[in-house]
Amino acid sequence: MVGFIEAFVFPAVALWLVAAGSSANSVFPFAAVGAIYPLGLVALVFFGVLFWFSGQDYPQSYIAFYRGARYAMIGIAAMSFPVLAFATFVLHQTAVASGFLLVGIGATWLPSAAAAGAYARSIGTGTSAESFVSQAKKLPYSSEKLVMVFLSLFLGELKALRKFYEPGAYLIVQAGLYIFGWIILNTLGAYPATIFGLAFVFIAPFTGYLLFRAGTSDQSRRALRNMLESYRR
Repeated sequence: MVGFIEAFVFPAVALWLVAAGSSANSVFPFAAVGAIYPLGLVALVFFGVLFWFSGQDYPQSYIAFYRGARYAMIGIAAMSFPVLAFATFVLHQTAVASGFLLVGIGATWLPSAAAAGAYARSIGTGTSAESFVSQAKKLPYSSEKLVMVFLSLFLGELKALRKFYEPGAYLIVQAGLYIFGWIILNTLGAYPATIFGLAFVFIAPFTGYLLFRAGTSDQSRRALRNMLESYRR
């Protein structure tokens, strides 16, 4: 629940300001609107590090936080469609809403990148790898499958990535939409907030990698490799 609230509130406020008519020429600076939007991603990264340092029920606490954040971002992406319609037909600001729509759709992969390290710790220390693999196989773009793509990268298992070409392509498209959305917003006056938003393309995976390195041993990494091998069978 906390993860959902933290990831939902800030982009929802930004979308509300867009619907209220914020633009480069409005009283409320458009760059500030752009800066508000990714603050939920700051919480996603911050809480991952906080849970690891505190050790309070880590990694399960962060995985629960991540799940809430992912649902929030999916909700924000869905909310962006009616905002686009309102901005287009009422405010005549299609470009602004389109930029935020692309950012919202493209941001849904970022929680999986940040939480991959916590999943590595969980699987490497006792969580059933079989059940995780089973969940990953249910849907072509499930959150578990996206996590496995990042685990393959963190482990340097490039051969394993061949099995994940569909979710890998999905991640590339998602990242492209996210970047393109911020480029649109940048042309409309969102700079320097665009730098802040684009930075999370690197910050989220880097956070996941740091938590992976800090939270896994050689033995747990072998268990993760075995899990990836079992998925390929």
